[in-house]
Amino acid sequence: MSTLGELEVLFLLSFTDAPPSYVLTWLANRGIEYRIGDNLKRIISEDERAGSRAGIRTALEEAVRGFEYRLDAFSARVDTLSEVFNITLLVAPVMLYSVGLLQPYVLEKALPLLLLLNTILVFLYRDLHPKVLVSSAGYKLFLALLVIFALSSALLMHAGLEYSLIFQTVVSFPLSLLTVRKIRSVEAELNENKEILVKALQSPGHIFRAVSPESLLSDTMLGLSRSLRLTVYLSSIWGIEDPSLLLLTYEKLYNFHRKLMRKGFTNATMNLVTLFLLGFASSVIKGIYASIPLESINQWITISDPRAINLLVDLYLAGAVVIYSSGLSVLSTGSAAFTALWLPVASLVVLVGGLLGNSLLGGVHV
Repeated sequence: MSTLGELEVLFLLSFTDAPPSYVLTWLANRGIEYRIGDNLKRIISEDERAGSRAGIRTALEEAVRGFEYRLDAFSARVDTLSEVFNITLLVAPVMLYSVGLLQPYVLEKALPLLLLLNTILVFLYRDLHPKVLVSSAGYKLFLALLVIFALSSALLMHAGLEYSLIFQTVVSFPLSLLTVRKIRSVEAELNENKEILVKALQSPGHIFRAVSPESLLSDTMLGLSRSLRLTVYLSSIWGIEDPSLLLLTYEKLYNFHRKLMRKGFTNATMNLVTLFLLGFASSVIKGIYASIPLESINQWITISDPRAINLLVDLYLAGAVVIYSSGLSVLSTGSAAFTALWLPVASLVVLVGGLLGNSLLGGVHV
């Protein structure tokens, strides 16, 4: 069940003519959870005593303006995150591969650190999208991903990276489709919100003649949707203050969400090129190690088995696919919980890049 945050509560209190204390009591009696801070409680209390909504409406306007500002900040942070990923997932590994030809121990220490760095980056940038516009993916999807990671890791150790990536692509594809369906459901819900508003506000008779009360009281995936529908429901009893402003405010949030998703998905798709090049470069360096006779290698460095380096590169690639899929999920949906959306695509891109790199070296088995 969606929980109402401060923005959703502000939305609800700003437009219904019911007293704020009545609305909050009504929510509690209905078992609808909400979270508000002490500052907002103070604003609500002051407006209730003054018999106005000036403070509540001002707080809502500031929150909406914050979203508009955040769109510009989001674009800048997306570009920054993409550039950092290009460096840490492509430029840095390729440089390390070159150094590793002469100093293999560098790879053993640096590649795990790169994976850790990218994990930290995904964690730090996890709030690219406002939480009010991000839905939960559910713990079942997370558990399914853990099982896939475990099985693909076991397959990597016993059969090789190619088979592991093929398995990961095929098995995670249904999860990706489920994630796409989830995202589309959220989009459909946001569109339905707008339709409900237009019908309710343009209805010549009672609101319930245009919109059923059941649809207004049903649970939603986003707290914003629930807040908006409850606003319409309460307005059927208490009336609504400035209906045109209600529609305008929601349209601002709706358009903000659309621009955010468009920017995120476009950028995430373009970043798949980086992952392809990583797979290509890794395959080339593995091919070089596999094609140089061990006697020649030992003239420069002391290395007992080049296959150990190839395994290290494979492990790095397997980790990079997972972490990069999480990063693409953050860019496109605002949550790493939707990693399953990009996992099969990322696995396939690395696999194709590796196969092309392998064919460039004359089909050397790596």
